[in-house]
Amino acid sequence: MITATDPPILDALQQKGVLVSAHVRYWRGRKKLKPEDVGLDPDTINNDLIALGQKRLVTKEALASFALIEGRAHALVEAASFPFLKMARFVPNDRIGDLTLRLDELKVEFGREIERFVSNYNQVRADALAEWRRVAQGLVSDPDRLVRTIEDAFPIDVRQSFGFDYHLFQISAPKDVRLAAYDAALSTEVANARSRAANAAAQAIKESAEAFVGESVRTLRVETAKLCEGVLATLKGGKVNQKTLNRLDRFVDRFRSLNFVGDAEMERRLKEFRAEFLGTGAADYRDSDSARFGLVQGLNRLRNEATILASQDGKEMASRFGEVGRRKFGRAG
Repeated sequence: MITATDPPILDALQQKGVLVSAHVRYWRGRKKLKPEDVGLDPDTINNDLIALGQKRLVTKEALASFALIEGRAHALVEAASFPFLKMARFVPNDRIGDLTLRLDELKVEFGREIERFVSNYNQVRADALAEWRRVAQGLVSDPDRLVRTIEDAFPIDVRQSFGFDYHLFQISAPKDVRLAAYDAALSTEVANARSRAANAAAQAIKESAEAFVGESVRTLRVETAKLCEGVLATLKGGKVNQKTLNRLDRFVDRFRSLNFVGDAEMERRLKEFRAEFLGTGAADYRDSDSARFGLVQGLNRLRNEATILASQDGKEMASRFGEVGRRKFGRAG
């Protein structure tokens, strides 16, 4: 809930997007072996030389589908957001609908994979134990002990080891709440300490939010420069393909959807680049040396402009962004 106790920059962030936290859990099928598991005396082990480490209980392929979905989920979130205070990702409003839709689709797919794995779990477990019995014969002096350790590491109810969840929430600073007003058991000293802590935390979050806004602007500018650099590398052979042009065109749309801060300067230059160069097809570029030369010059110019802009201090941009919150407070007053 937005209140007047939030610093303007936090209010502006609340208006421009939400935080998302996505978590994918699945049974990793691993067991950390101890020396006694393989028939060794732990008191005689040199830990600097021998590390038993994690061992797979089942094959990598048995859990590959879950690893793939986990990777896709994280990639979706990262492509649509910016890291915020190392605790979540900030998703601009323009990306929320598509992101949640695609995460919901992955969650359904993840659920199907859980059912498939759970239904085959007994067979997966039996096959894995058979393989461990075979390997253990030539691996340790007491193979039966090792196999028992592996067998005990398999969960009885594997379903509870799986989960796919994501949560959306807004940024808000801790409020200056003096509980002593309605909690007689709370001393004035404790209440004041809580108040000081809340105020200090609010200031720290404000400063972190300002740094986050500046870094978000810099990130998109750096991505622009890197994209130009990558495309220039592919054009060194003189070939232009439509896939490359489409990639550039999609980036302009992606920049706009992620540009919650309002980086008008970089967005303007991208729009100008699109208007000048992306209306021409790949075949036309291949047939014209002058057109290809113009495209290369345009990419060099855009890369250099993005690099210069990325090197600028983001404080001014963060300050202008904070005006969004101040204007709302002004209207509310």
